Amino acid sequence: MITLPRGIRNNNPGNIRKTRQIWHGEVEPGQDLSFIQFSSMVYGIRCMAVILGQYIHLHDLITVREIINRWAPPVENDTTAYVDDVAEDMGISPDMPLPTGVQLFPAYLAALIAAISIHENGGSFLSDNDVIVGLVLAGIVTS
Repeated sequence: MITLPRGIRNNNPGNIRKTRQIWHGEVEPGQDLSFIQFSSMVYGIRCMAVILGQYIHLHDLITVREIINRWAPPVENDTTAYVDDVAEDMGISPDMPLPTGVQLFPAYLAALIAAISIHENGGSFLSDNDVIVGLVLAGIVTS
C-alpha cells in the first residue's frame, strides 16, 4: 500500500504548522499535532496563497530566495536546496523579482504554490483546478 505524504494527507500541501490562528476549512481538532489539517485541498492552497501574499505584499519579499527563507527558515531546513528546487520548478532565477501586478501575479503565485508543494511532498499532487479554486477563495483571482 502506498502512503501519501503527510502534507497531502492533511490537505496542507505547504506543510503549514499549527498556530493560534484558525483558518477557513481547518479541521479542529486535527489528528496531526504539528501541522494544520484542512477539510479539502483547496483550503490548504487558500492558506498558502494568503500567507505567501502577505509575504509579498506586506513584507516586501519578492524573490523566491526571500520568500523561501521565511517560509522554510534555515534553522529547520536546507533552505539553499529548497530555494534552488522551487526556482528550478518555476523556471526562474532565485533572485528574480516576482511580478506583483494583477495580470501576472496570480500565475506566478500559482507556480510558487505548486513548486513549494512539490518540494514539501516529494512530487506533484495538486490539480490545476484545486490551485485555481484556492486562489479564488483567497481573493487572488476572481471566478
